[in-house]
Amino acid sequence: MKTGPGAARSLLLVAGVMAFLPAVQAEMTAAAEPRVASNRWPTVTSHQRNFLVADMPKRDAVEIAVWAESVRERFMGWVGSPLPHGRAYPVVITASLRAEEPGGRVLRALDRASDGSLRQELTMVNPADMDQEDVLEALSWLLAHRWVVVRMAERSRNVPVLPDWLTVGIAQNLYPELRVRNYGEVVAMEQAGSYHPAATVFDMRFLPPGRWPEKARAGLVVAWLSETIGPERLLASCAERVVVGLPVDVAFIQELAGLPDPRSVNMAWDVWMARQDRRFMPGVQATDPEAIARVVALPAEMFGLELPASFGRRTLDAELLIQHRASLWVQRYAKAVAWRLRQEGIGQPPEIVERIRAYLVFFDALAAPGETRHRGKPVQPRSARWLERTWAEADTAWRTYLAEYQARSALLQRHEVAAEGGALDALLDRWEEPPPVAP
Repeated sequence: MKTGPGAARSLLLVAGVMAFLPAVQAEMTAAAEPRVASNRWPTVTSHQRNFLVADMPKRDAVEIAVWAESVRERFMGWVGSPLPHGRAYPVVITASLRAEEPGGRVLRALDRASDGSLRQELTMVNPADMDQEDVLEALSWLLAHRWVVVRMAERSRNVPVLPDWLTVGIAQNLYPELRVRNYGEVVAMEQAGSYHPAATVFDMRFLPPGRWPEKARAGLVVAWLSETIGPERLLASCAERVVVGLPVDVAFIQELAGLPDPRSVNMAWDVWMARQDRRFMPGVQATDPEAIARVVALPAEMFGLELPASFGRRTLDAELLIQHRASLWVQRYAKAVAWRLRQEGIGQPPEIVERIRAYLVFFDALAAPGETRHRGKPVQPRSARWLERTWAEADTAWRTYLAEYQARSALLQRHEVAAEGGALDALLDRWEEPPPVAP
């Protein structure tokens, strides 16, 4: 695995952002001879008002602001819940040129103000020489500590620190491309004789900047734990642990996962790794919500279904499936849809997988209405009212996500068009409004 500033800067090319860091430094250098600190360029507020970007050219600040918001959305999608409520100022992101330092690095800082509000800052030192994954990991570190701060005593100022294996591991799970890469590299290392059990990862309280094999392993271990324990429970439990001053070690993970001994932790990890071959197939890792949308639109022709002639010109929908749920054709159709959704979910990011699961509750209930047993007795098929409610909840959650995804995609596309056409200033105006007054 490549490490350090010479590593291939491919991280966020997958998202179409942050490939411009060398250009940031070039513009900063050209515009700052001598450099006037802090006020040469206007501060840019991200469109969701969660980030303030300063000390860099306006065009680049907007790119960073859009990217930071997208990482925040991915983080919440991975956890499966919003960031914890609490008083917090927008995260400040700045850039700094330091000729006396040979390379680039990322500085991260957080503390609580006298009124208890959280203050967080990320500084990119010599952006052209940074490894861009370090920026992603630093931002993930800041976001993860929101779970810590909300559990602290009100007047406590010093924020306990989560272990790097957890925060780096989360960062490595925010992009499907990184998960695929990490899996391939860890498998290649193990085939070459470099095997490290999962328990060794939990000793990595601090990880150095750059791309290291340990970070790939941390990413996969966090992926395993998030599937075994649940991402929100994993992060919340680790936060509670550090707040009371206890280590997040293999003994704690063993207890959290309900395993009998430390050896079982390594065995469970090995079994999980052995099952990943089909999950990380090339060509199925990119986020593709449109593929899911085509399935949940319930096109009968996709599954070779012909509706009875008595239905006339009516199209297939959830209401029709529920109405005829006792019919064999509905059960077969629901089973086919459930199978297709599971296939489409392979390699998708957690926010899509979570919404697929909501649909699967509905289709699994239609596919096998009387097969589930409780103490040897068949369970009664689900009622029409239960099925209607389950479908409504799943469909509403999916349509909300799809609308947000399409809005983000359209925003980024408009930004790219404006940047290419030289009409960037009009787009910038919306981000240069004053930030809201911090609580």
